[in-house]
Amino acid sequence: MSSHRDAVDVLEQRLRRRIVRSIKTFGLIEEGDRVLVAVSGGKDSYGLLDLLARIRARSPFPFELVAVHLDQVQPGYDGVPLATWLAEFNAATGTPYEIVQRDTYSVVKRLTQEGGTYCAPCSRLRRGIL
Repeated sequence: MSSHRDAVDVLEQRLRRRIVRSIKTFGLIEEGDRVLVAVSGGKDSYGLLDLLARIRARSPFPFELVAVHLDQVQPGYDGVPLATWLAEFNAATGTPYEIVQRDTYSVVKRLTQEGGTYCAPCSRLRRGIL
């Protein structure tokens, strides 16, 4: 079991270093910045939020980190597990979060022609809201 944990630690350290290098190289985060992380519920957004919280904890300068989840009111979506995770993450790291509820689903469904895909209009609406 420890070899699995060691592999996870090595991967986390490698990702953290690369993110810090990118932040420094491209001036992505500066003192006093407020960084919004859109949390979809997927592994990539969970991972990014966690890594940025760890980076913030060791940063030589203060910056804010805020997690935001957009609940698009899709039928059958259960946002409780994600809301629970965000509350627990807030308790553990002090990272504030907000859950924004907007019915983009019915708008996208109305705008999309039969046989078309929801992806493009949905992503435009999401970015506009955030």
